[in-house]
Formats: sequence, structure tokens, C-alpha cells
Amino acid sequence: MTTSCNAAATVVMDGRSTTSTTTSSSIVSSSCVSSSPTESFERTHLHPALERRRRLGSLRTLTPYHSHGTSLDDNGNTQSFLDFSSNDYLGLAQSQQQHDIVQEIYQQQQEQQQQTYHSLGSTGSRLLTGDSQYAHTLERRLAQYHQQPAALVCNSGYDANLAVLSSLTAHGAILLLDELCHNSIQMGIRMGQRRKTQNHTQQKENQSTNDNNNNNNENNNNDQTTSTITTSTNSTVRSFRHNSVNGLETLLQEEVSSISTSTSSSQPTSSSSSIVIVVESIYSMDGDAAPLQEIFDLAYRYNACVVVDEAHGLGVYGVRGMGLIEEYQLQHHPSLLCAIYTFGKAAGCHGAVVCGSNTMIEFLYNFGRPIIYSTTLPYHSLVCIDCAYQTMRNDTGQRLRHHVLDLVQTFRRLMTDQVVATIRSGSSTDSSSGSCIDCGGRMSLLVESQSPIQAILIPGNQRCVDFCKMMYIRSNGSIRLFPIRSPTVPHGQERVRVVLHAFNTKEQVQYLVSMIRLCLIDLQLLPPSLEMTTTTTTPSRYQSKL
Repeated sequence: MTTSCNAAATVVMDGRSTTSTTTSSSIVSSSCVSSSPTESFERTHLHPALERRRRLGSLRTLTPYHSHGTSLDDNGNTQSFLDFSSNDYLGLAQSQQQHDIVQEIYQQQQEQQQQTYHSLGSTGSRLLTGDSQYAHTLERRLAQYHQQPAALVCNSGYDANLAVLSSLTAHGAILLLDELCHNSIQMGIRMGQRRKTQNHTQQKENQSTNDNNNNNNENNNNDQTTSTITTSTNSTVRSFRHNSVNGLETLLQEEVSSISTSTSSSQPTSSSSSIVIVVESIYSMDGDAAPLQEIFDLAYRYNACVVVDEAHGLGVYGVRGMGLIEEYQLQHHPSLLCAIYTFGKAAGCHGAVVCGSNTMIEFLYNFGRPIIYSTTLPYHSLVCIDCAYQTMRNDTGQRLRHHVLDLVQTFRRLMTDQVVATIRSGSSTDSSSGSCIDCGGRMSLLVESQSPIQAILIPGNQRCVDFCKMMYIRSNGSIRLFPIRSPTVPHGQERVRVVLHAFNTKEQVQYLVSMIRLCLIDLQLLPPSLEMTTTTTTPSRYQSKL
């Protein structure tokens, strides 16, 4: 087979680009055959992107994680392992007792049901062969738990946010979101904006066709035509400063004023019902809580709706562990459009549910593409969700919540006493968002949080990586923390994320804090003179029991 290279080709040699032109079809240059199309694409597009990440210290890698009990070190020796990183707040994902409960209920359901369930997979989407009576029963139960009219189970929290936000954006909602909202929320909005642009283009094409077919009828829906063509293809999406109620109100005032100016209605603020405020109950990178009561009251005052992502609130807050909305008794607030509850954290399993009105749920399985086009969760996953809610809502769940929140107070008290207070007299910096450690212009900040998520700000990607490596070495491989680097968080706000669990003990938390302090000293984030007597013996691991 003869290959022709008639166009100018750019060849990269020794880091320099040179251009050569070949016109002969019988002589094939080495640049045309030296690599396959796949290799050429990777060299041109993928390798440079990865190299940029590597230079910035933000290249991600995959490393198996043993979250609880024991693991093997590099030499194959068994070592104790303490989990201070996973999102398994209540320990349900690692509980043998919870596993046994799931298996028992799963077997009972299989025996009780007359119809045959697919044990290994659901075989299709909910709109095709993946639906089941058990899924409907579970959704009615979840709706009742969260005190909403209806619920819709999704494959993951990410999918749920994509479905909700893309659908709302594509249908003209004005979105006001907290600047720290999760990537899934932001990607859902982008997805919806693209869909709205496509719909707008199609409407223009259809209208053009209609105009050509009816060009002799001047009275044919002229007002409607103008409205369609002048509709903006970009939905209004604005963000407000994190947890700033004042910042949110400023945006609400501006949007309501804009709506009032652009409408001829005698009651212009009635159109502000198209405004949707999007927040998280507990923010995953900072661990702080949204001022939900103030946000809901503000939304109602401006006739706006609220969407809440409860991924990190479920299981931890509320009298029955149903989240921060339950904690503040906002389930029946007139501005609550819907809430998303993710099961991969405190629930210890997989999937998510959107809870809202019957209209909202019907809207989602008609327009939420991640729901429409994804194979749904298998039957066993639905049983896991059902059992997780039973545990979270009973006395066992309440006991686990109390223990983990008690550990939060222990951690913060120890960090204040052993790390922050020791240098406070030598630092003139004090932040309202946390307790500041300032050493030679370098800063570590314990972010204000009362949730199991505790963040230590250590600006700089490489410094974060070094801290986590040092922690692993100092703890003899028993503690593995993870650096949260830019671009996951903004540049200059890199941090190490510590997560506390119901299976951790106070002894383990004391050991963790002593290791944190030693590592800060090792990295010269604390002066050596502050080194005190430290517990260096790894505490015995705690067996996760319900």
C-alpha cells in the first residue's frame, strides 16, 4: 500500500518544530509512517496535556487504598492502617454487620417476590427494561423519609446533579450558585447551556421554514416568532461568594430588577420564580455548612427556588440522619424545589436520589439525559440503599452520628491546643474563617468546620504532596492522607483533607494530631522549637461494629 503526503507536515525533533513538504506518492516520509494515527494523536494532544499537569505538580495517579484494618507495606508485611480519608462517615461501607443485614434482606426479597429479578444487572434504563416494582417501592419510601411527594433514584450523585442542573438550565432557569459548588453542578449547567443552544438553533431553522412556507400571510404569529428568535442561547448563570447571604441577595436584587425591566407584566417580580439558587448543605472541600435557613428565607422573599445537594449532609445531620434540611426542618419550605441525596458517603453504598414534587420527578425522567440514557442500578444496589436508610434512621445510626460529631470536637480541640495555640502569640494573623498558623510567610489554616470533613490549608501543590508523604512516613505507613491540589481547588487554597469516622477512636485522633504537628515541623511550617512530647506508637485499630 502506498501512502501519499502531499501537504506540509510539521515534524518535532529535539523539541523544535520544522516544516517539510513531500509531493511524491512513492516516497513516504518517516513522519508519515513512524507512528500510528493513535500514537500521533497521543503525542500531539495527550502527552503535552499530561506534561503540563506534571510540571504544575497536579498530575493525578491511581493508588489502591486500604481504608480500614490492615494493609501490606512495600515489603509485603502486614501493618495497621487508620482511615482518616474516606467518605465512609458512619462506617457502614466497612461494617460486616451491615453487610450481613444487606445479604439477609436481599435473600428475603428474592424469595418473597413472585417475579424473577436480574441478580447481576438491571439490563436497561428505567424507561426500558431496568424498571422494577422494588425500585418504585424504594422511591416511595425515600420520599417519605425526606418528607417529599416523590423521589427518583439515580446511578450516582454526579449523575443526579447532571440531570437536575442540565434540565433546569436548558429550560430557561436563572441559576445563582455558591462559588464552591461541586464540579457535577457546574458540568450540569454547561451541559444544559449547550442543549439550550441546540434547541434555539433548531427553533430558528424550523421558524425559517415556516416563514418560507407562509410568506404571504403577514398575520401569522409574528409576536411568537420574535420571542423565539430573540431568546438568549446562554442561560443566566451567576455565582456568589461562598456562604455569603449578602452576596446572594445582591444577585437576587439585580436579577429581579432585570426581569422587571424586560417584562411588561403589571407584577414583574412574578417572573422571578424562574430564579433557582443552588447550594450544597455541607461543602466537600471545606466541610463547612451552608446557612440554609437564611438562604431559604431569602429565596422566598424574592420568589425564588432552591436546589440543595445533600451529599455530605445525609447520615450525619438531622434527628434521623436525613441531612441538614431535616436538621433545620425545611422539608416543607415553599422555596425548596428539590434536594439531591448521595449514597456513596455516609450511606456506605452507591447511587443517589432526587426528592421533590411529582412534577419535578416527572420532569427529570423526561428531560434528565443521564437518567434516560443510563442503565439503572441493579437490584442488589437498591437493597443496599434500603438497608442503609434503615440503619441511618434507627438508634444505631443515631449513636454513630453522635460519636463521629464528638470526634470532630476532639480533633479541633487538640489541633487548637497542640498546633494553633502554640504559635498564636508569634503570629499577627487571625482569620475569621479559621485558626491561622503563619511561619515565615508560609501559612497553614485549619478551616472552620463542625462536620467530619476537616481541612488544613497548605498552599502549594508540591507542599501538599510532601506533607502527605511525610505523614505516611512518620506514621509508619498507618495514616495515608491525600493532597487536594489545584485545579481541584483554587490556586493558593491547596489543602490536606482529614475525614473523621464513627469507627475512629479518640486515641487514634490524638495520634493523628501529633503526627500532623510533627509533619508541619518537618516541612518548616512550624518552628522546630515547638516540637513537644509526641505519641509515636500507632494505636490499635478499631473494629467497625454497629
